[in-house]
Amino acid sequence: YVKYSGTELSLDGKDYLIMRESDIYAVLN
Repeated sequence: YVKYSGTELSLDGKDYLIMRESDIYAVLN
């Protein structure tokens, strides 16, 4: 997911993508 220029992290078994530009937290299903 590097193409989204964000930071990936896993929390409680779910993958999250943190966008640096607008600090939007997206849940990746």
